[in-house]
Amino acid sequence: MTTPTTRIPDSSLDEAAAIRWDERYAHLGSGPLPAEPYMSAEYFEAEKTVFRRTWLNVARVEELRDPGDYVVVDLDFLGQSVILTRTADGAIHAVHNVCSHRGNRMLCGGTGNTRSLGCRYHGWTYGLDGELRYVPDEESFEPLDRAALALTPVHVDTWQGFVFINLARTPAQTLTEFLGPMVDDLDGYPFDEVSRSSYWWSAEIPANWKLVRDAFLETYHVRFVHGRSLPRGAWGTSNPWAHGLDYRLLGRHSRYDVPGNPEFRPTFMAGTSFVHSGGLMDFELPEAMNASKSPWWLQDVNFVFPNLIFDPSQGQLFGSYYSYNFWPITQGRTRFVMKSYFPEPKTAGQRAAQEYGKVLLRDTVLEDLSLIAGQHTAVMSGVKTEFPLNATEVLIRHCAVTMDEAIREAGDE
Repeated sequence: MTTPTTRIPDSSLDEAAAIRWDERYAHLGSGPLPAEPYMSAEYFEAEKTVFRRTWLNVARVEELRDPGDYVVVDLDFLGQSVILTRTADGAIHAVHNVCSHRGNRMLCGGTGNTRSLGCRYHGWTYGLDGELRYVPDEESFEPLDRAALALTPVHVDTWQGFVFINLARTPAQTLTEFLGPMVDDLDGYPFDEVSRSSYWWSAEIPANWKLVRDAFLETYHVRFVHGRSLPRGAWGTSNPWAHGLDYRLLGRHSRYDVPGNPEFRPTFMAGTSFVHSGGLMDFELPEAMNASKSPWWLQDVNFVFPNLIFDPSQGQLFGSYYSYNFWPITQGRTRFVMKSYFPEPKTAGQRAAQEYGKVLLRDTVLEDLSLIAGQHTAVMSGVKTEFPLNATEVLIRHCAVTMDEAIREAGDE
């Protein structure tokens, strides 16, 4: 697939309203977006089939720093639970959270550090790689094939420190193939250095997961929803509607550049000066970041199909970068997980700035989330059957098209 791009020239931000649909988006279709996929229980069941066969981001390597560290990933909407572990040789493993004896769960959630994985029901014990190590009263069984009774493995791989799993018995693509055009273009961004400290929180939202996701794929709402928390931070006289600076479609994934306002330096930007001199981290951006090379650039928003968004920057906004995962619970409920990442603080001022950025990001995101529950209720009323999208909402249309494609592919197999 080619990489369609629309861009606002740096020299003519006064003409930002000139963004229009053109042939670069012809393959996405036109016209209003149907509301049915946000409402339909049948469509949600079809989406679950896609989640079962695609690569899903479930952690970062920093959550598994040391040998013995584990993370339990509960995907209740798929009826699955997976254990991620770091073994003594530094490898990351993933296994289904199901004992080979009588099917009990090994761990009941959360994170921690352990030397082995033990079933609390009958004491069967496994290594961190899933190998069966100990069976109490093994003499009472017929001879056991320990290799065949290992915990069932789950495909796992990493990219830029993001840990992905694939629940399919045989994934149709490797993680590298799945990421496609995105796989190399962030090389050079120091994820390992700027992920030394992290903060996260989650919330259960009474809304379809796509409504929650869509709120973070456009800046059309920023002036209205964040008018107080980010006053004039992303818009100004030259870009009154906070148009993105660049939009790229990267296979099923996408990226857009968020504008900042160089005419205005509000407190939320000034706060980052505690973190790095001048408010910026001292490294050269990968070529793919700030593709428009605009002085208005604030950060990139990267969408990885189907439910990950992460936003790297040079420290202009809320610290280093942050990520969102949108996990369906039911057709009308979503678990939203937000994580923000920072370099290791070296001074009390840097630590204070991180706390400031963490809290301000949380409060800004809560402004988005506070509207979405009501949006879901209104959509489910059926009063509106379709939604018009403007050119700056192109990534929402792209998500709808790619999910439809993925559902058809799943049905063909």
